[in-house]
Amino acid sequence: MEFEEYEKSSMGVRNFLRVCIGINRNAKIRFGIITLSILVVLTILIRFVYNPAAGAYSASWNYDVYQLTDKDDSKLTIDGSSVKVNSQENRITTYMDGSSFKVKDLYSKATLESIIKANPELEGINFERMFEADDITISMILPESEKGTTNFVLSTKQKYFKNKEQAKILVEAIANLPIDKTKSLISNIDNEVNLRTFKNYSTSYDDQITALINQSTFILESYTALLEKYNDRLVPSLGKTVSELISKATYEINGLNLLYLQVEADNNHYVYQYDTYINSLIAKKNQYTEDLAMVNKKIQALHDNSITSGSDDSVLAELVIKQVDLSYQIEKIDYLINEGNSVDSTAFDAKLNNAYTKLKALTNELTTSQKEIYSMQQEVFFESNGVVSTSKSIGTVLSLAISLIIGVLAGVAVNLVLDYSRFKKEILAQNNDDSESSNKTVKAE
Repeated sequence: MEFEEYEKSSMGVRNFLRVCIGINRNAKIRFGIITLSILVVLTILIRFVYNPAAGAYSASWNYDVYQLTDKDDSKLTIDGSSVKVNSQENRITTYMDGSSFKVKDLYSKATLESIIKANPELEGINFERMFEADDITISMILPESEKGTTNFVLSTKQKYFKNKEQAKILVEAIANLPIDKTKSLISNIDNEVNLRTFKNYSTSYDDQITALINQSTFILESYTALLEKYNDRLVPSLGKTVSELISKATYEINGLNLLYLQVEADNNHYVYQYDTYINSLIAKKNQYTEDLAMVNKKIQALHDNSITSGSDDSVLAELVIKQVDLSYQIEKIDYLINEGNSVDSTAFDAKLNNAYTKLKALTNELTTSQKEIYSMQQEVFFESNGVVSTSKSIGTVLSLAISLIIGVLAGVAVNLVLDYSRFKKEILAQNNDDSESSNKTVKAE
């Protein structure tokens, strides 16, 4: 009896589902229209409203770059070597010319503006709003070990871009900034400071010989540094390895016998361009004479005061050494002033110019070697093959599924509101009629 009473007072699952999807043709059409309408509208809203507003593009990369360095001149982990770190935000590293490198410089307002102006494909991006709203950031993820790699992670809002390809162009331009600057620095490598001193700024043979010696030392030290940092690589355009170039430079420099040139100049009392620099020699002699007078005065003061303590003996010894040196320099300059014009230094000039020519050729080879080897170290490596990844956005399949579910639920809700009560009454009335008919049949029997 209890089951029969429950059956009379309920619609049943089947009838309930009939109401949900439509009890008649019109209700079914209504259900379909509501479901499809919501499916289309929500899919469009997710694709063109939600995703651009909430979605983000991200990219991660690391570098193999010559030569970003710390202040302690060790190589930055940007290319996988050791680095000392204080703070990610305040960290200052330098390029090979000593100019600073900061992560924030990669996405500063000025940087974004210059990149967008240089790339027509990026026209229309509101970089000012992007920057001011902090909708673009780059973080430097430091390695756990000294031999690890420093990764750079960029994140920016999707709403500023027409599509993913446009975001990719901006990310690649930002990531390549250190590469571009380093390439520019490499192309402008200047190894000829000492050579220019020899040609343009020397006022004596001492100056010229010192410039040549400094250049020869610079060449060999630069090759050694190249060998230690990059191993014995081949320099393609020269057809030689670094070690072979070191051997060649060492042999040619030793053949110049630069240290003996200084002895030869002193022994023969050569005067560099006598007519041009005679006044310079006189000025130098006068300065040495004044210095010598001051030293003599100090020595005399020490003797007059009869100061004999250990510390003053030491001071006296230093003054005596300086006195002897100044006297020698004055005597030497005196001879140059009086006799230098009569000494023929033509052959000696030829030796110096020959040394200059050979060192310039070796310097050119060094510069070529540096440029070719450094240029091998100019790469940026993105974690994703597509450079840019999309995050915080809803994909097409998921957006269709969500829209469909919401559409179905909305259609069901409308049908229940409009048809449930009326249809339930009809079902209950029918159940009662069926029940009464069954009772009459039982009594008749």
